[in-house]
Amino acid sequence: MMSGLKAFRRSAIAVGLSKALKTPIGPTGATGPTGATGAAGGFGAYGSFYDTSTVTLTQNQVTPVSLNSTDFASGVSIVDGNKITFSVSGKFNLAFSSQIEKGDSGTDYLSVWLTKDGANVPWSNTDVIITSSGTNSRHVVAWNFFVTAVPGSFFQIVMTTTSSGQMTIKSVGTQTSPTRPETPSSIVTVNQVG
Repeated sequence: MMSGLKAFRRSAIAVGLSKALKTPIGPTGATGPTGATGAAGGFGAYGSFYDTSTVTLTQNQVTPVSLNSTDFASGVSIVDGNKITFSVSGKFNLAFSSQIEKGDSGTDYLSVWLTKDGANVPWSNTDVIITSSGTNSRHVVAWNFFVTAVPGSFFQIVMTTTSSGQMTIKSVGTQTSPTRPETPSSIVTVNQVG
């Protein structure tokens, strides 16, 4: 009795498969409408900028960091030689480095901070004490800021010093022994992070 039931089941399965395999397949239906465009992928907006000039820092006056050259950029540009300007919305890592040359001995203060659309960004200032026992000593200031921007927003990195005409953001041409490339006075990179 059991073996007859098994045989019946096998036969029924075989007949079902046979019918399923012989069932004709119809034509492919029409393609549906295209969906909405998704969020941008990839790396987002970015920029790499630098400056080839030497900028004198005037005592107790605000001096924007100059950026006269663009290495490459998308969604970020430099306007008026120092405004880091955005054409897209998002959150960005804005990193910079500047080579400071102190032209006299002694101790001076350098303040570096960020402005957004011409107004100081709260809690963005850093004071650097630069001491030199000789003339023309060089120091690098470098750090980053995380910022939120919308199209048309601009940021500036600005500096001031207590020194009377003895401090510059220094660019240096090609050097020898050994040969090495030019040194920009400032470098700024921008990467979208959100």
